[in-house]
Amino acid sequence: MQLMERPQTTATVLEGHINDVRTVLSAIPIDAIERAVGIILDAYDNGAHVYVVGNGGSATNATHFACD
Repeated sequence: MQLMERPQTTATVLEGHINDVRTVLSAIPIDAIERAVGIILDAYDNGAHVYVVGNGGSATNATHFACD
């Protein structure tokens, strides 16, 4: 049995991932996040409910969001 060749080094894969994360993070509209945080804090201050939902792995993300 012949093993698959590794076309990339670990460092190359990590550098690519880090660059991808930078690209995604730089595209996040910070002002929209600030508005969302303000809305959530206003709801909390006023005793309102905030519902978070998800399906599959997103359900776990929703749970963490609600608890954290």
